[in-house]
Amino acid sequence: MWYIIECYLIFINDNKTYSLKELKSNSKIKPEEYFRTKFVDEYLRRNKHLLQIFQMEDIFFGKEESEFYKDNFKIEQEDFIDIYIRDSGLQSYWCNKEEIYFAIECKRIKQLSDARDYLSDIEKFCNRSHINTRLPFEGQIAFIENPKLTQTTIIDKINSILLSNKLIRTDSYLVATEIHKKLNCAFHSIHKKNFSPNQQFAIYHLMLDYSGIVIS
Repeated sequence: MWYIIECYLIFINDNKTYSLKELKSNSKIKPEEYFRTKFVDEYLRRNKHLLQIFQMEDIFFGKEESEFYKDNFKIEQEDFIDIYIRDSGLQSYWCNKEEIYFAIECKRIKQLSDARDYLSDIEKFCNRSHINTRLPFEGQIAFIENPKLTQTTIIDKINSILLSNKLIRTDSYLVATEIHKKLNCAFHSIHKKNFSPNQQFAIYHLMLDYSGIVIS
């Protein structure tokens, strides 16, 4: 997550903008998928030298990667992950012979009510039992496109919905956590799976300001 923030800072310094009008007229790609793909292709994949300090062996950044999971009725289904991160060193670190991966889901936040859509990914994390080994923590990225919305406003809204949401078992609501010295945009929450043995897992949330990037 530190690396994602570092790439976001490089992205901001590049002064890029995305026109929704041009995107709608020239492409059939959804804006959310377009923002994610451009970020993965142009930043996460191109700046991997920054990860040498963490001694990452062979890291891979994918998007829309497919994984199998079982729902609450134990029916096998297919899951498409927005950002899929795999590193060969994770197997030895977690003493596991299977391929281990880290998943990050992305959502646009254009208005405060989009917080409910953001929570749909948390509910998904709670309900799905993954076939392949997945780390006991998840990632979420919010692309905040409205300059009138602050991180505090959005986090307060998410927490207020979580408070009354019976489908998401929350042990710790979203609180700020320092991941990067140069930018405070990270939050942390803890939840439980909705199936036995009700495993506890964490989510790291990044609230990225896209209000000056996305042009309506």
